Amino acid sequence: MPLRSFSTLILFIFCLALCNPGCKKDDNPTQSANIPPELVATWTAQAVLVNGTSASLSNVLGWQSGTVQATFTITAPGALTYTEFNSVNAPLQISTGTVSVTGSTATIKYLTDNGQPVNPPEEITATWGVTGNQLSLTYSVIGLGSITLSLTK
Repeated sequence: MPLRSFSTLILFIFCLALCNPGCKKDDNPTQSANIPPELVATWTAQAVLVNGTSASLSNVLGWQSGTVQATFTITAPGALTYTEFNSVNAPLQISTGTVSVTGSTATIKYLTDNGQPVNPPEEITATWGVTGNQLSLTYSVIGLGSITLSLTK
């Protein structure tokens, strides 16, 4: 190929690259989380059972020192915010992630912990049920067994 034709081809490719915005990652991808409306709320942890026996919320959820309450906020697009509060309702711990639902199974992924990435993300698969203003999540933890977390709106 003559040098002049090659130069013209390179110039043409360069112009195409400048004129074509190309593909980019969507900053707000549409999630197909399938969150049922009854699950969209801020839920407060009330009690926990480990293998059917009452246990301490702070021990099972690994609360920060000074935590007296924890909430899970689930939005319709599938965003999750877990927050631990102290006695004057100030947040001590904030974790964010996603929730997706298929039937009675919810997959919860924790992506950040106090603004820092969780790498790799922590993932929990739980069965869920809502009755009135009560949410029940049941999942397994290696070394502990079956966990049933009770929450209220």
